[in-house]
Amino acid sequence: MEQRKRRFWAFGFPPLLWMGVIFTLSSIPGKHIPKGWLIHQAAHFVEYFVLGLLLARALAHLQIKLRVLTLSLLSVLGVLLFAIFDEWRQSFVPGRSSDLVTVLFDGGYAALGVAFYDEVVFVFLGKRKKRFEP
Repeated sequence: MEQRKRRFWAFGFPPLLWMGVIFTLSSIPGKHIPKGWLIHQAAHFVEYFVLGLLLARALAHLQIKLRVLTLSLLSVLGVLLFAIFDEWRQSFVPGRSSDLVTVLFDGGYAALGVAFYDEVVFVFLGKRKKRFEP
């Protein structure tokens, strides 16, 4: 049981914490946010790239074995579902709106984060992709 708790805190908790950070940032009223498309996209890139990376890391350390492609797709799908919910919730924040295009960009940023995780873990750290294949 102690090992499961340690695994949760090491791998399961970081994506949940990061989701809380994103929720907090998307709860800021529009009048307190810098304007500009580039600033908006840069913020979303950081938020969702990191979330994709953290979620891929969490799923890679589950007790079940997943193929790398399955792990990657589940990570991006999970982030997309979160992005949809966050955009919808953000539409209730004063001065903010929701946009489907933003969700699509968020999915792309998450895919980049997942791909980065895959490359770092499997290529640079020498762990073979076969490790997660049944």
